[in-house]
Amino acid sequence: MSDAGNTFRLAIGVFYEPLRLESAIGDLHTDGVPAPHMCLAGARQAIDGLALPAPGGGATLLTGQLRPLPLTDYPQLVATDGRLLHTLLEHTKPDQQGPALGYSWLLPDLFAGLTDHLRAGAVALLVSAPDTGVQRRNSRILLRHSAHTVQTHEFAPRRPGTR
Repeated sequence: MSDAGNTFRLAIGVFYEPLRLESAIGDLHTDGVPAPHMCLAGARQAIDGLALPAPGGGATLLTGQLRPLPLTDYPQLVATDGRLLHTLLEHTKPDQQGPALGYSWLLPDLFAGLTDHLRAGAVALLVSAPDTGVQRRNSRILLRHSAHTVQTHEFAPRRPGTR
């Protein structure tokens, strides 16, 4: 059993409409979720093509530098570079002692149910949470604004030297 304080919690919503995405980010921000706890993922064209209203609004804070996500079945996938992405990538690194297979099973698992949406031009909004209460609120906000699937994930980061 993992230490609850060391648990990583994530909610992921799928958005095709920029206004719905902007509204979700605005509500998350109003609920106290800071921008570093959010990340956008999708095809580069989908994120680059976001024409978001209200300059300085929530989503514009997230549309900075893009970084490729290491998924072999969807190499065009990128995410906004920031603290959430760095934390997620750090948690999913394979054991240094193991074979060099790229990132662990976790990244493909997280994005498996989203790939069809992302290939069709959707953008995923990933939101991390420090506890289950905040994760539940984040999920409700995503469900309220997304016309599509919302996923939640909870896992303990791999400890050094474990497989």
